[in-house]
Amino acid sequence: MSAKVGAAIFLVFVGCGCNVITLEMMIKLDKGAGNLITFSQFLYIAVQGFISTSKFGRIKPVVPISAYIFVDLLFFCTSVINNYALSFSIPIPLHIILKSGSLLANMTLGILLLKKSYSKSTYAAVVAVTIGISMCTMASVSAKTAEASDKAQIDSDLHEMTIGTIMVFIALFTSAYLGIQQEQLYKKYGKHPKEALFYTHLLPLPAFLLLQSDIRHHINIFSQPQCSSLTVTLVVTLRKFANLVISVLYFNNPFTLYHWLGTVLVFGGSLAFFQASRKAASSPQEQSSTKDATVTKSKSD
Repeated sequence: MSAKVGAAIFLVFVGCGCNVITLEMMIKLDKGAGNLITFSQFLYIAVQGFISTSKFGRIKPVVPISAYIFVDLLFFCTSVINNYALSFSIPIPLHIILKSGSLLANMTLGILLLKKSYSKSTYAAVVAVTIGISMCTMASVSAKTAEASDKAQIDSDLHEMTIGTIMVFIALFTSAYLGIQQEQLYKKYGKHPKEALFYTHLLPLPAFLLLQSDIRHHINIFSQPQCSSLTVTLVVTLRKFANLVISVLYFNNPFTLYHWLGTVLVFGGSLAFFQASRKAASSPQEQSSTKDATVTKSKSD
């Protein structure tokens, strides 16, 4: 095995491992954040591809845009279904194992749509995979019910996991059908992986407008714990100051010395208020820690 192949395999393991770790950390914080994560992924790859692949739109696609539309629709639906499955209390390990059942989905669609035939060993392997998935699913169900405190909670957890498992299997078959469509696309137009990666992430972006309320909601969930209301007010105030400077300098709006003095007082006062509020918020903690230290010292004496 060459060094390039070894490096590629290593990077696949590292990249996928980091992906799963990050996903699980975010899902534990907010299990409904899948659509936000997917939108961020689509947007990043679309912007990166617009710069490096299409050279800011100067390079025309080899494959017609119309040929990508159905593939993009399948890709978008598969991603969204997987996201919603995570919100139905499916543990990440079980989610990974269920998605490993793509072999079963690919073989089933290959038989039904492409009229393919497989060897007995292939069928045996698929049966083994199916049994393994079933065992892992039952084990996860047992672990989930063991954690529940009452029968109502058990019924609710089982209901959620059943819906989530069904959604993952639906996504498996849409993903398998996506693979078939991509294979036919490559046979007809040749393989253009960078172009395909770019357009399969660019074209579905308008579809995220259907999920905008959900995405906005989860952006708020991630941003609110990081910023107090005072910090938000300060940021908005500084943004207004930046807008004011742009308006005066770029559009040549009249602005006298008194305007500038008033502006300095307004925004300087805002910053001073922010600093004073920070000190007021930290001083009780400092007083409390000082008091605790004094009590501890007196006890030791």
